[in-house]
Amino acid sequence: MNTLDCRDHSCRFSRDKSGQRTNGGCRCLKTVPEELRMKIHATFHVLELQVGRLTEALKKIDAMRKRLPDPDFAEQKNTASGIAEIIQAALSEKKEGV
Repeated sequence: MNTLDCRDHSCRFSRDKSGQRTNGGCRCLKTVPEELRMKIHATFHVLELQVGRLTEALKKIDAMRKRLPDPDFAEQKNTASGIAEIIQAALSEKKEGV
């Protein structure tokens, strides 16, 4: 599969940013019309925000998941409910951000 990569440190399309790279900003979309380029950048920004929110939700879920082995059934139920609320909130934020 062919991927975009302008070899810049800030390239949004690079999968591997190792090795010698340039500075100055991603040049992959330099030839794309400005209106389309702005839409692509805006979409990337929304996706980055969504990934950040979902990553934070996963961290919270992982912390709560560690409490599930608790022998107290009521505590297990509360923990499971808390995890469900985190998932629901993360999914709601995702829909609102799109």
